[in-house]
Amino acid sequence: MKQDVPDNAKGVQNAFHVHIRIMWMSLSQEDVPLGPDLNLKNSFNERFKSSNKADIGAHIDALIAKAIPASLEAIAKADEVRCTAHRFAHWARQIEEPFLVSMFMAVANAGLTRWAPDVLGTPNSPYNVLHERIAVTTFRQLLTSFVYTKMNANISFAEDHILLSKLYQCYIFSHMLKKACREMKHPGAAVTDVERHNTT
Repeated sequence: MKQDVPDNAKGVQNAFHVHIRIMWMSLSQEDVPLGPDLNLKNSFNERFKSSNKADIGAHIDALIAKAIPASLEAIAKADEVRCTAHRFAHWARQIEEPFLVSMFMAVANAGLTRWAPDVLGTPNSPYNVLHERIAVTTFRQLLTSFVYTKMNANISFAEDHILLSKLYQCYIFSHMLKKACREMKHPGAAVTDVERHNTT
């Protein structure tokens, strides 16, 4: 996928990776993707099993567009992100709190207790489509609000839905999937890999 990304979209790719990590509350290189809440995943898949991707997308867009007050939980998550000392937190601290809160409110509005795609599951399951839609929609909102300009993210790609979907799918169901599988096979591998990288 790296070679498929235009040079002027590399900033968007990096910014989207940071955006995803923030939503996942996974700000350290040592973090391994958290699995989904199985009850929530199963109930969502059951509810939308007869729906297509467009129906789910429209449903999520409507939820995200709702102007409801920021919950205390969303504010707390935004504060936690800004106080973290890990690598991705450097960029998270560049994002003003209202934008961080809006990301976590989108998750809450969709009926999720936390943003946790099922990296071991089917990318096109209703549950995973929901997570992709939330990530892409909130990223586009922040991108067009010039939140990621310091990362050289070109806002002209905000309307390139195909590229954003490819970037998301590659990061979640390739990079993070490999990381999760390696950790399952070799517990502690994520920490070891980071330590090895830091000494080379």
